[in-house]
Amino acid sequence: MDKKHQLYTYAFFSRASGQIIGAYFVLYLSHVTSNSLLISLLLALPIAVQLTVGHLLGQLTKRLGAAHTCSSGMIFHALSYLVLTLTPSLFLTTTSRLLTGAGSSLGRTVDLLITSVSRHLDLTIEMSKYNAARSFGACLAPVLGSVIILVLPIEPLGYRVIFAFSTLFCLVSLFFLMSFISANHHQITEDAKENGEANSRKLRLSERIFFSDTSFCLILMLMLLTIGNEGFYRTFPLWLTGVSGWKDEYFGIFGAARALLGVAFLFWVSPKINARYKPYLNQLNVAAIALLLMTFVMMQSSSIAVIVVSISLNSLLFAFVTNNLYASFLTSIPRSARGPVFSTYLSLSMIAQAAGPFVVSGLVPDKSHIPLVSGLIMFLTLVGSIRLMYARRSESAYGQ
Repeated sequence: MDKKHQLYTYAFFSRASGQIIGAYFVLYLSHVTSNSLLISLLLALPIAVQLTVGHLLGQLTKRLGAAHTCSSGMIFHALSYLVLTLTPSLFLTTTSRLLTGAGSSLGRTVDLLITSVSRHLDLTIEMSKYNAARSFGACLAPVLGSVIILVLPIEPLGYRVIFAFSTLFCLVSLFFLMSFISANHHQITEDAKENGEANSRKLRLSERIFFSDTSFCLILMLMLLTIGNEGFYRTFPLWLTGVSGWKDEYFGIFGAARALLGVAFLFWVSPKINARYKPYLNQLNVAAIALLLMTFVMMQSSSIAVIVVSISLNSLLFAFVTNNLYASFLTSIPRSARGPVFSTYLSLSMIAQAAGPFVVSGLVPDKSHIPLVSGLIMFLTLVGSIRLMYARRSESAYGQ
């Protein structure tokens, strides 16, 4: 199998391993405990672990290398699902959530691995196709989970079969990840050797954020995009159910259609746009953020058709801009600071993900204002993106 296909297959199964559970994990927790506060704490526990592990991730990556940390992450994920196949209990569920948090943090270092093996390629294109494969896994996995629940009784067998499939998908993804690492062993070893020879002094927090002229702007924009994306897409059903003419039965079909459209866009359309307009990617990103802001304005319409089109276009633009800015951020990190800078970014990203729904929905009593608040966040992002227009050529050369 081709090296890239190994990576894409890993991306598909690694994402599918978590998404196959879908909404059923919350229902599973209700069988473990009836305490709503405890359920909320269990759901938030992996984020707390990720923040803790993220602080140590830079040292672990520098000591072990990205290849070892990301493969260890998939092992932790497999163990977290395997634990849930046993008799439901609060202890085992807590253990699983701790393993999930550790696995999520370690697994994110696969992005550094992709950066290492794409040194002579356009990283925006590579990351776009990688994320498309992940999204495809997120599309198909919930369907399998629903079929299992329909065929088997929910308790006690149904949930355990779902977790068994999640474990299997983790192991399959680990196999393809190890195959990808083995196929690129020479390049990964050379990159690790160069990093080891670089300056290994401990970096201050300011050096992890202000390591280039535009690094702070990139990180700030990524955080704002994360807050806007997480906040809007986790809470927009609360707003959409109040729109005249919308039925709750549409959510499933609409979500699947948007996901498949996103896969096609990231895999075929986005790479072609980036390749054709590579010298103008900074300007292209600014234009895409401006269009994002326009889609939130379009959502104020009373027409269901306009709202559906605007949300669909919004999700594509979010994926396009986030992918480009994230690739730019990865390629701008100095080799000597790759682990510490990435761990700092990961911690900030976790905080932004947790803050998103609270900022967008928690602070707005009237849920009809959710698109308006999200649009305000995009306006702040647009203001920050103008800084990219004046980036030096060496910093705007994405993927080089």
